[in-house]
Amino acid sequence: MKATLILIIAFPLLVFLFNRFLLKKWLNTYEMALIIFVGVFFIIAVVPYIKDYFMMQQLETFDLNGDGLFSEQEKTPEAKQLIQSLSNNTGLAFAPIVGLIVAILYSGLFYWSLTIYNWLRQRIKGHEI
Repeated sequence: MKATLILIIAFPLLVFLFNRFLLKKWLNTYEMALIIFVGVFFIIAVVPYIKDYFMMQQLETFDLNGDGLFSEQEKTPEAKQLIQSLSNNTGLAFAPIVGLIVAILYSGLFYWSLTIYNWLRQRIKGHEI
């Protein structure tokens, strides 16, 4: 969770720095905002499914006879905790919706911040302020 949040916060900065220093300002503000939208949506909407997949793989290691069911001998405290966390995971249903909303707001904030910054920078260069 913490790594995902750090990645979401750092992603616009990484896109900006990548464009500025490696691409030599090849992307305009709109294109960078679009990349940020897709990246943030991917992080929020897809990462929970990847996490769920790995939890299911971990849960399958507790199924000793491979029948897909858990007998009383296979239900260790760790397996019970993993089953509980998987069954209470309602975030998968809402991840795409939340991802879409957050990605729109986040990329919009980046776009307008950079647009205002560029406008102010041009005004200062032209001594119009």
